[in-house]
Amino acid sequence: MMIADDNSEPLHPAGIPELIPEDHADAMLRFEAVRTLDSTALVGLEKRDLLLAWWSFCWLEAALHPDDAAVWPEEVADALPLAAEVFRRYEAGEIEDGEYYPAEAVRHRILHERAKGSQHHPPKKRTCPKRDRSDQTLPNA
Repeated sequence: MMIADDNSEPLHPAGIPELIPEDHADAMLRFEAVRTLDSTALVGLEKRDLLLAWWSFCWLEAALHPDDAAVWPEEVADALPLAAEVFRRYEAGEIEDGEYYPAEAVRHRILHERAKGSQHHPPKKRTCPKRDRSDQTLPNA
């Protein structure tokens, strides 16, 4: 059965599991390896190393979208050179859609946070708040 965007390209690039960081520490390690590189050094990175850093950054900042890099908050300004190089390679056809838009990394981060949250916080019991009845008068019997 064909769907509207069915084509010969795979939905996800090969090597997805290796691109997804295991946890926050792994993502930080991968991103920090390129965070301070200038644009010339980023151009020289192997595709795999660039994608490891990119997917790690996207894992760390899952709320950000690659297409909105021009309006990312100041707190992530150090990632803009990385974003620019990834975008340059994407536009040049060197990086596929599934590599530029790392939805699997974002999904993994969400699942990671859910699992982490459920381990640390037992489900809360729902209780009704006590009503203050001091100002209510009882009807005369």
